[in-house]
Amino acid sequence: MTVILPCHHRLHQTRGDSLGLAALVLAWLHQRTTYGADPLGARLGTWAWYLSIATVSLAVFFLSGWIVDHVPGAARLRSWLERLLPHGLGVWLHRINLVIVVMVLVHAHILVRLRGGYVGFLLLLDVVTAAVLIAWAWWAWRRRRPRATVMVNEGLNADLRRLVLAPDTPMSRLEPGDVIFIKVVPRSWSAALARLWRQGVPGDWHPFSVTGADPERLSFLIRQLGDFTRSLSELPVGARVAVQGPYGRFGRIAEAGGDRPLVLVGMGAGSAPLLSMIETYARRRPVHLLWSVRPAGREAATALVAPYRDAARLTVQERRFTEDDLTRILQDREKTLGQFFIVGSPRAVIAMRRTLHRVGVPRGHLHDERLTM
Repeated sequence: MTVILPCHHRLHQTRGDSLGLAALVLAWLHQRTTYGADPLGARLGTWAWYLSIATVSLAVFFLSGWIVDHVPGAARLRSWLERLLPHGLGVWLHRINLVIVVMVLVHAHILVRLRGGYVGFLLLLDVVTAAVLIAWAWWAWRRRRPRATVMVNEGLNADLRRLVLAPDTPMSRLEPGDVIFIKVVPRSWSAALARLWRQGVPGDWHPFSVTGADPERLSFLIRQLGDFTRSLSELPVGARVAVQGPYGRFGRIAEAGGDRPLVLVGMGAGSAPLLSMIETYARRRPVHLLWSVRPAGREAATALVAPYRDAARLTVQERRFTEDDLTRILQDREKTLGQFFIVGSPRAVIAMRRTLHRVGVPRGHLHDERLTM
C-alpha cells in the first residue's frame, strides 16, 4: 500500500529511530559491563535486548527512509515484503514494546533485589514506568474517534479509487493538503471475526490525503497497491468508518507565503493533497500544477483537474518531468519566488528536489511529502 505520510510524522519516526538506537547502545553497554546472578533475570534482559533490536531494525527499514530512500533496490524489497506480510503484523510489532517494558521491569526487580541496597532506584523505576503507562492508557481511553459515513466509493481506473466521507461532526481544523487516518468499523461481530481470517476490509488505521478542504465532505484519491487499499472496493456506500486528524503542514506553509506563486508537483497519486491546495488558493494567488501520471491514468487525471482549468495553470504529462521540461515550463517568477510543494515516492521526491534546484529554484522554497508505508 502507498499512502502519504506527513513530514512531521516522518520526523517523529526519525527521532524515534535515533532514540531507539541510542537506547540500544546503552543497553549493550549495560549487558557487557554487568553480571546477572539470577538465570531468569539475565534471560529476560537478553530477550528484551534482542526484541528491541528487532523492532528498531524494522522501524529503520520500513519507516525511517534511511535505507529505502537512498539504497537502490531497497524500495522494491520493502514493497515486496509489504505485499507478502499483512499490515496488521507491523501494528503488533509496535505493541511488542509493551512486552519489552514488562520484561525489563521484571529483569530489574529480580537482579536488583538479589544485590540489595537499591530500593530508591527500584521505586523510581516503578513510579516512572507506572506514570507513563497510566498516562498512555488515560490518553487512549479519553481520545474520541469521530465517525463518518461513506458517501462515494468508485474506481476511476485499475489503480485509482475515489472515496468520499461525510463526518458526523465537521472537521473545522481541516487545511489544504492535510492527512486523515481512517479505520473501517465492523458492522457486526461476525464481520469483526472475519478480519482474523483476512476477509473483508482490514480494521487498522491508514492515513490518506484529502483532495478538498471541505470540513463536511472528506474526499480522497487512493492508489490501490496494498492489502487495505485493494480491499476498499468491498466497502459499500453507507458504511461507517472512524476518522482521526487532521494532520499536516502544507496549509500553514502556503499561508505564510502570502501572494507568492504556488507550484505543485505531483507524481502518480501524489497529487491528491495538491488538489485541495488548488481548490483553496487558485482564486487568490497564481497556482501551477505539474502532474506526471502513467499512460493508463491520463484520462482520470485530466478529468480530476478539469474544474480548475480556468483558475490555475495545469501541466499533465505521461512521464516524469526532466530538467529540460522544467526549464521550458516554469516561469522565471515561479523559479525565483514560488513556493514548491512536491509529493511522490521518496526516491522520486529526492530526485525532483535536485532537478528543481538545478533549474534555479532555491532549496528553501522546496517543501515535500513522501509517499510511504
